[in-house]
Amino acid sequence: MAGYLDAIRLHDIVFYGSHPRTREGMVDNIIIDYLTGMLQAGADAGAWPIDDARFTAVFLFSGLHAVVDDAHSKEKRLDRSRLTRRLEQLSFRAVGLGS
Repeated sequence: MAGYLDAIRLHDIVFYGSHPRTREGMVDNIIIDYLTGMLQAGADAGAWPIDDARFTAVFLFSGLHAVVDDAHSKEKRLDRSRLTRRLEQLSFRAVGLGS
């Protein structure tokens, strides 16, 4: 999260500057593949009760990007610790952890 915020302009140039976002690019990428593997491994180990690791990975990946993009473009002064805390809480809830 901090890395994404630190390099958001570079991220935008690398991922969006040369070509527009596509639906496939937002759901068919290596980060989602790694996240799917991690989520599935956690489910297999009993760490969290998710039914579909890929579905959850796509949701978390897309949601994180949308929330960060919204905060970055709308807030005058980005409260990074608040944003990070809220994203962590929501992510834990998405996999069945936390309140």
